[in-house]
Amino acid sequence: MAFAGDAVNPITAQDTSTIDTWWGDGSKAKITHWHDDADGYIRTRILPGVPKGHTIKYGVHKSTGHYYLTVSGPTINKSWT
Repeated sequence: MAFAGDAVNPITAQDTSTIDTWWGDGSKAKITHWHDDADGYIRTRILPGVPKGHTIKYGVHKSTGHYYLTVSGPTINKSWT
């Protein structure tokens, strides 16, 4: 998570492989404390780099308790679960 004064370099729309690497094998998305880290990372690193016209949905699935991220629009259509 970024702190005041930290430089934030957003992930750009063309850099979904960085999100893939960060997401890893998905096992950490099943750990309860990871949800807070994921929320901050998505808001500070991913959202600023997504081009206009895209929709981003993220959060915790109520039924499974696992975190998800979905980006959809003209240049990106991908989900991480």
